[in-house]
Amino acid sequence: MSKIKILLVDPAYYNKYSQAYLTVPLGIGYVSSYISSQHPNDTDIEIHKNPQDVFESMAKSKPDIIGLSLFYWNTAEVTEYARKCWQENDNNVGEPARINVLFGARLIYMEKWVYDVMLEISKLLIDDNILLQNTIEILHICKNERIDIRDSMPRENTLCNYDLNQWKKTKFKEKIDNFYIGEHQITFDIDSDSTEKISAFKKKFSNLKDLDYYYSAMDSISPRHKTLHTLSIKTEGTRCLKN
Repeated sequence: MSKIKILLVDPAYYNKYSQAYLTVPLGIGYVSSYISSQHPNDTDIEIHKNPQDVFESMAKSKPDIIGLSLFYWNTAEVTEYARKCWQENDNNVGEPARINVLFGARLIYMEKWVYDVMLEISKLLIDDNILLQNTIEILHICKNERIDIRDSMPRENTLCNYDLNQWKKTKFKEKIDNFYIGEHQITFDIDSDSTEKISAFKKKFSNLKDLDYYYSAMDSISPRHKTLHTLSIKTEGTRCLKN
């Protein structure tokens, strides 16, 4: 199996006057060291400070993953670098080939801070009030889309202005504004196949502690989209349209 190519970047103001004063990219250095310790035989990692080197390296090695250090002072620069990386890759992202099941289980099911951090970052970076409200709306839906494998309580309907199912089919490449359909309710449904898989999982693993339980769920319930609610559009009255 070929190695996963990872490009880690700590963007700096890089010119002939500043090169001598560049600091060590300690943050991405730690990340690189940890990844190498956990996956020594199947990762190939490059570290860069000069943003221009990133695009040269992209053209040469075509990395699978690009990580950018984000600080308060370089938000605009990192946003622009990410945009350029996207454009250099023909406005495309790759399919996730692998997932660290243990950390995936923790982040998805146990680490409650992720939603709050995404919310605060959105408030920090988005000035337009309408765009901010739409972003908060979508974050809320993403939070509730995941089925609680331990206790599958029904989710309350929520309001939305976009056809998220159609947007998802484009892998989020198109602007969400193209999928505006007006305010409507979204219901969070669980199909029969998901119900069957989750029920069988609970019978087998319900005695495990949370970390082992959610690890086992990530590792054994397949395909993983069976751990997600089906988002359905509910129009006025009782008719429910599913995409």
